[in-house]
Amino acid sequence: MGTYGAGEIEALTRWIPPDVAAMVAIGPVHLERFRTLERIVAAKSEILDRARVGVISVDHPLLARLAIERKETMDIITVSGDGDDARVTVGEGLVRIDGVKLGEITHDAFPVNLAVAVGIGLALGVAPGDMASRMEGLPRPEHRQKLSSSDRGFAVIDDTFNSNPAGARMALGLLD
Repeated sequence: MGTYGAGEIEALTRWIPPDVAAMVAIGPVHLERFRTLERIVAAKSEILDRARVGVISVDHPLLARLAIERKETMDIITVSGDGDDARVTVGEGLVRIDGVKLGEITHDAFPVNLAVAVGIGLALGVAPGDMASRMEGLPRPEHRQKLSSSDRGFAVIDDTFNSNPAGARMALGLLD
């Protein structure tokens, strides 16, 4: 669920209450409407209000703080695509649950997306072994740093879905 203003996600969750809700990331894409990252987090966190379990990527300090706050009122599964301290971590080509290796990943998987997916699997009671067997060879999502060549031999990075400063930094890293 997405938002352009406070209260929109809350209204959606009254209509479709989630059992498990996930917060993957925050960024400056909504600053024009919200003015601050704190307001973006407040609006996006409305998805947690009716959920049984929240899966929160703690890679951003504001989301890490939200995870700590929400642990007082609901079950929270923390995840990280930076390999930081969280229940589910993805880093250095490995996926870990509670520090135990679950499996290896390909370079095409986006770490934080995979970490959130594993966190959601845990929240839904999926056995870790079942998740591990499905991780190998994960494809890169369409329009997210998809590499191709033009008919003139130029390298093309299609990152149209992820057009933001963090995505631009990742694309520059890919060029490097």
